[in-house]
Amino acid sequence: MSRRAISITLAVVCLAVLLGAAGQFAINRETSYMQECVSEGFAIDGYYRDDKTSLETLAFHEEDSHRWQLVDKDGSCVGGQFKRTDDPNILVLTREYGEKSVRSTWRIFRAAAIRVGSTYLEIPR
Repeated sequence: MSRRAISITLAVVCLAVLLGAAGQFAINRETSYMQECVSEGFAIDGYYRDDKTSLETLAFHEEDSHRWQLVDKDGSCVGGQFKRTDDPNILVLTREYGEKSVRSTWRIFRAAAIRVGSTYLEIPR
């Protein structure tokens, strides 16, 4: 083999090793982040939309007295307060009206971005 072929082969091997190391670093970092969020709870502040219809909007504001609000497809609002349980990814929701404490749990999942799994969504009405 000529020196040129050896140099090109060596450069390709080095590039493959560097790409593999960068990929492994990214995987380790994501795994570490997921483990931390599972044990300490995912950040949920923000607004979420129903993926299928984009008509229902759900909002969580942890800094604002742990408030939540749902605006459904008809435009009616339901809201209240939430608190985290021993499992930080399960929230207990309470309606804001003076009625008996109506509660439900929400399990928080992370897909490509942090989202609320609508399969596990049960709103106190």
